[in-house]
Amino acid sequence: MCEKVAYLFNLDTDTSYTAGMLHDIGRLALMWACPLEYDSLSLKAQKPGFDLLRSERSVFEIDHCQAGRWILENWDFPEELRHVASMHHNLPGPGASGLVRCVHVGWQIADLIGFSVLNRSERGDIGAITAVLPPNAADAIIGQLADLSEHVALKINAIECSLM
Repeated sequence: MCEKVAYLFNLDTDTSYTAGMLHDIGRLALMWACPLEYDSLSLKAQKPGFDLLRSERSVFEIDHCQAGRWILENWDFPEELRHVASMHHNLPGPGASGLVRCVHVGWQIADLIGFSVLNRSERGDIGAITAVLPPNAADAIIGQLADLSEHVALKINAIECSLM
């Protein structure tokens, strides 16, 4: 998704793709380290008002954003990618980098069109997404939602087919 919306932020598509792929690396680490606990946490995510970061901190004493930043620091990744991992759940303010804004919008759109990591029944809010976009970009995104959904579905199907 980040690769597809990178142009809205005048960003390199490869960098945006990489940031999108790495932004939840802390979640993968928590899932790998404590699979039963994370699975239990994921089931609770279906409840209205669920706060993922607070729940992760209560179970693991760290949330996936903090864990992701720690991993990327220890692997000597660039600061910009570390920042994306740690800040992607925060609503980007006016001074936020384009890459943080891109990843925030990318995962919010993924949730909106039904590709939430936690498979939540709650969907994203288009108003919250468009508030983060550059001026005049909202119409471009709204007009592309069906195409973006199809693009993600095709990529997922291609991955699933290659694993068989």
